Amino acid sequence: MHHLGYNIIAALKGKQVPVSWDPVGAINPHLMLLGMSGTGKTHTLRQILKSFSNLETPPRIHVFDVHGDIEIEHASTVLYSETSGYGINPLEVNPDPHFGGIRKRIESFIRTVEKSTTAFGVKQLAIIRDLMTELYEQFGFLADDPNSWNLNNPAGNNNGVIYLEVPYEQRDKAKRLGARWNPAVKSWYIPASRYRGEIATLFDQKSIDQIKRRHPTLSDLVNMTYNRMEESFIGLGRESMRAVQDLHKASARINRMIIKNHGKQLDDDEIEKLDKAKRAVMDAVERYLDQNPTSKTIREAMLYSSYDVITGVYQRLKGIESTGIFKDQRPPFDMSKPILRHNIKPLSRQEQKLFVLFTLERLFERAVQQGPADRIKTVIVLDEAARYFDKDPENPINIIATEGRKFGISLICAAQSPEHFSQDFLSSVASKIVLGIDETFWDVSRKKLNLSKDKLQKVQMHRNLLFQTKMKGEAKAEWISVKL
Repeated sequence: MHHLGYNIIAALKGKQVPVSWDPVGAINPHLMLLGMSGTGKTHTLRQILKSFSNLETPPRIHVFDVHGDIEIEHASTVLYSETSGYGINPLEVNPDPHFGGIRKRIESFIRTVEKSTTAFGVKQLAIIRDLMTELYEQFGFLADDPNSWNLNNPAGNNNGVIYLEVPYEQRDKAKRLGARWNPAVKSWYIPASRYRGEIATLFDQKSIDQIKRRHPTLSDLVNMTYNRMEESFIGLGRESMRAVQDLHKASARINRMIIKNHGKQLDDDEIEKLDKAKRAVMDAVERYLDQNPTSKTIREAMLYSSYDVITGVYQRLKGIESTGIFKDQRPPFDMSKPILRHNIKPLSRQEQKLFVLFTLERLFERAVQQGPADRIKTVIVLDEAARYFDKDPENPINIIATEGRKFGISLICAAQSPEHFSQDFLSSVASKIVLGIDETFWDVSRKKLNLSKDKLQKVQMHRNLLFQTKMKGEAKAEWISVKL
């Protein structure tokens, strides 16, 4: 319970009646804090969070600070920027068989990206879904196998891949025989259907327990999209393109040696390596031209037939990656502190929105997995909350406002006016504090908050405020004038 002040009407009658915000006694623990700049929003937030952190069992508090000015006692602060080595991974899979999975992660990624940028076209959507599905398969995450969603489970061969024991000195031989390097699990592999003949004789299968896994990242998705863009432009199959890339690498390696040796003639071994790379390209192209089309290759040819469409997807993903906030390294918070302050001031508005929406989605997923709660376990504070809001019911803010209570989530939204919030959202928030709204927003505030102009006019900054809270068992809540 957080003390706000004293009831002004009661004070006029000679009574001292304290007024407090009781997130437990209210119909839900959500709060909207409205006030223009200079009205004391930050000070009020600090006092509210202090009340939470002083509880015997304090909840985990996440503060999203857009201005970098919410300094809070007992808080661990992390600054996010393009150059920081940490961030969030939007492709991390929720392993829960009921609430997680590959398809949900893909659709959620698309939906959240579209909230902060323009919508993908129909053809772009088909391509990005296909790319992400294939990327997850490469990393051992299969859409139809919930066991594969958990990193603690081994990456088995059920996705048609066999991992190989390849000594370092034989890597060129393995590559020439069709093996590829998978950076996701740091192992050589080959499709199970091709594990026969010479490669099966030379290289043993790896034990499943030896395969270490990780989640794919946005950079992995960007790289895969670039490879598909190259294939679309040149018109070669994937095996052929990989051989071309190997040739480029071999040529670059030899050129570096020539420069290092001041232009001296290459030895026979290096010339042989270059010739092998050239032959591998010719062999791969010949196999590609001679192969019989399968349903898979026909589908892929149709899907990736437009170079312009795949280029558009690549440019969108590359632009998102360039923000620098999507990284596999998690932020170095001191988890012994109850308050985690996300300082996102260096980020642009678009980057802030992407970061906040992806993080809120993850927080809500974890709360749902833990099940219904009989106390407040998580508090989320959004400064300048209007910039993250829209009317989409799938927006994590709207979901938390309507469903967060039963999972122990308290949502605190600070904004300068109620203008950008829908009536449905405002009605979902049980408690509201008005510290002072600029008169240009009085009309919209009267309509959306059911506040009289007279009450708005009587709010004096740092001296009094307006408070409304809907308590359990009450059908209606009146606005109360509170003396600070």
